[in-house]
Amino acid sequence: MKTGTHTDGGPRTYLDRIVPAVVRRIEERKARLTEARLAAMPGPAGRPSFAAAVGAPGVSLIAEVKRASPSKGPIRPAL
Repeated sequence: MKTGTHTDGGPRTYLDRIVPAVVRRIEERKARLTEARLAAMPGPAGRPSFAAAVGAPGVSLIAEVKRASPSKGPIRPAL
């Protein structure tokens, strides 16, 4: 979707318009976040080990639940 032109005369897209606003909002949020509050936040969770899960004693199960198939359409839409 074209919405105007850049200062260099090239076409301006919708993305060109919204990116500066999003960057501005992120900077505002960063400014409100204190160092102490940031330090108190939990860090990223570690990834579970696939090898450890499959190698653990007992039954190991890998499952996938699909509502629809790209080729066949809805399978169980009520899921």
